[in-house]
Amino acid sequence: MFGWLKGASKNDPLYLEGEGDFSFEIVGESYYQDVLGSIAGPKTEDSKEVFCEALLVCEPDNPHDSNAVAVLISNKKVGHLSRIDALAFHKSMAKRFKDVPLVKVDAVIVGGWLRDDSEGSFGVKLDL
Repeated sequence: MFGWLKGASKNDPLYLEGEGDFSFEIVGESYYQDVLGSIAGPKTEDSKEVFCEALLVCEPDNPHDSNAVAVLISNKKVGHLSRIDALAFHKSMAKRFKDVPLVKVDAVIVGGWLRDDSEGSFGVKLDL
């Protein structure tokens, strides 16, 4: 799941290259709808598909899960990896690194439609 890492330099996040399918779901986007709207733009009649980069940032002080991994787009939190995925992320990084690094991945913000009969929330999918 957490495959090929490429580091640009010592201080840069490591880039995790996916397969281009953007099928990796995150959780908690419902708490960040305003943030996602500020990044993706206002809701429109058609669903959005905004390609961007996301940072995966460990949150060891998270009161709900010491293994929490936040997902940031444009330096704003937009959700988290699920508990199971966050644990797998930590295990995968621990095999390669002394400390879990910042990881950059390709992402897409989806949804965000507004029609007379329905409204869609924003979601985020990662290319992992």
